Amino acid sequence: MVLIMPNFNTQTEHPELDTGIAVAKVFQANQVETELVFAHEFPNLRTKLKQAQVPFFPWWHVFDAIQAVPFKMGVPMVLKDVPLEPGVEPFMDVNDAYYYREGRLVKHVHLLERYIVQFITYYDENGERITDYYDDRGFVTFRAWLNSAGKLEKKSWLTPAGQPVLTALADQKVIVEPKHQKRFKSAVYHNIDEVVQEKIREHIQMLETKPAMILEENDVHLHEVLDNLAPELQKAIILMADENHQQDAMALPHDDLELVFTSDAARNAYFGTSEPTSNSHVISPYPARLELGASNEMANMNIVLQLADGLSPNDTTTLTQTLAQMLIADENKVMYACIDGLSPDQVTFHLRVVEAFTKEIGITYNDADYKIFESTMERSMMSSEADVMDYLDQQYEKEDREPISDEKQAQIIAAYQLRQRFVVLDTPSMEKQLGLIKQARVFVDLRRVPDAQLQAQALSTGLPQITVGANTFVTQGVNGFVLADPMELPQALTYFTDDLKHWNEALVENVRQVEQHSEFNLITAWEGLMNYGH
Repeated sequence: MVLIMPNFNTQTEHPELDTGIAVAKVFQANQVETELVFAHEFPNLRTKLKQAQVPFFPWWHVFDAIQAVPFKMGVPMVLKDVPLEPGVEPFMDVNDAYYYREGRLVKHVHLLERYIVQFITYYDENGERITDYYDDRGFVTFRAWLNSAGKLEKKSWLTPAGQPVLTALADQKVIVEPKHQKRFKSAVYHNIDEVVQEKIREHIQMLETKPAMILEENDVHLHEVLDNLAPELQKAIILMADENHQQDAMALPHDDLELVFTSDAARNAYFGTSEPTSNSHVISPYPARLELGASNEMANMNIVLQLADGLSPNDTTTLTQTLAQMLIADENKVMYACIDGLSPDQVTFHLRVVEAFTKEIGITYNDADYKIFESTMERSMMSSEADVMDYLDQQYEKEDREPISDEKQAQIIAAYQLRQRFVVLDTPSMEKQLGLIKQARVFVDLRRVPDAQLQAQALSTGLPQITVGANTFVTQGVNGFVLADPMELPQALTYFTDDLKHWNEALVENVRQVEQHSEFNLITAWEGLMNYGH
């Protein structure tokens, strides 16, 4: 039995990108007995599981055990179910409904997606309030009392029938209601976390055998879970973050702890100059599945480029000039540059490419005539550049303005076409990046730790990959390059974009590697790690 504790919560916009969910899907596809475990309050859990594309995956929620919730599914509370008391006048906003009596706010309903009730706050004449938080199965899951200053005075967790089970006081002390004390080992707890750990331990002890538990490194509950549950687990496995490590995983309390990295680059970055420990492993959570993209030897010349920090000013200037000249020389090439708009290095890279364009073409993007042309093109989606230029000639003549010379017209059109072929995307979503890769010819990731999910998608699509960090999927010089220096990028790109023989050789190698990184082989690696059958 494997328990997986995902690291998404009620506020997570894209739970489908959670690493624990990715691993759970691999296990599910290979009939490994698995259960998702949630250790925090989660009123909209069913909604998030649906978003994560695992609505029917086995799961267990500690607060269901605490609150004696006997059912998994239900119908959410919606706005039309909220009663309208006599003498109360409602006012609607997008996701909020406010109810007034004689000019005083008496009730506030907050909605999700303009329809589902998330919470209802009731106000008394002294400004004190009670807020009922609704589970997405339609019942009040907990109730909070706040004074007129907005300070929490107490909070109760309720059964689906509305009976209080636990009440937390302002000092965090938790009192068990007399009717429910037989389900708990104590009548009073120091805080709600003690109750949570008790119920998780009971759940694990009810299993037939000690389970392995998979947790994510940056889960706020990680240290707490291992502190309290280590003796109950056959093995604890930590899914390590690619970067931004928030704690020393080697200091976590467990005798049989395994660290799993998504890639060689991620493990190398974590250990630095030290030798990786024997309990560290590389297993991608993202299986490869052969699904060749739209780019074949006669189709797209799209290049997806993931930028990174760290290039020197001189290297940035040289590299951007070379890439700009590559795009200028071949009108079939299109580059999608994914940048972090808050990174000065990456913004500078973008600006240097634009400067190289303007230097080569002889016109800037701030030129008045160019800006008029570009705005007109945006309004005339079905018109060609020549049609728009003819239209501007007529408009300039009507307005008695000096016409745009033939030479400048050619410069404007060339500058516009280049801007269409160098597309800058500021912090694009994972969904957007995956979609771009499916339409690309080559994938480039200049970060020290390439993204494992993007790498798996590039492999599945059959693309050559060019990275700086170590790449499990690349056979050097066959289906990609691991660059010793980012300045080698232009040569590596043209190796695949300008020679069909090299691109086809990369495709053949990718097809071979898809099998190597299939779900079956991933699950074999996981089973070996968890010592199944021993």
